[in-house]
Amino acid sequence: MTIVTTTSRKPRFLHPSPAFRVYHKRGVRMREVTLRIDNMHCGACVNRVSQALGRVQGVHVGEVRVGAARVQISDHIPESSLINAVEKAGYPAAVER
Repeated sequence: MTIVTTTSRKPRFLHPSPAFRVYHKRGVRMREVTLRIDNMHCGACVNRVSQALGRVQGVHVGEVRVGAARVQISDHIPESSLINAVEKAGYPAAVER
């Protein structure tokens, strides 16, 4: 079980697991997924990937930086939809475990 406290807008996890964390957001069960994204080299790449992930229904983009992205997704959304969105934007991606 993961315990969540909210001291600001961003949830703080007391017992993190390395690949993802589970928490509730407005009554919807969410989980955190970290993607490894190759061939990102600049801020424009980060913006492109962030916009592509933001267009996926049920995804909350937490952090995108060169080489990786951390997002919160609804439990019912498959991780493959994230990978497809990033690859459609032109970047190879994989879920970090």
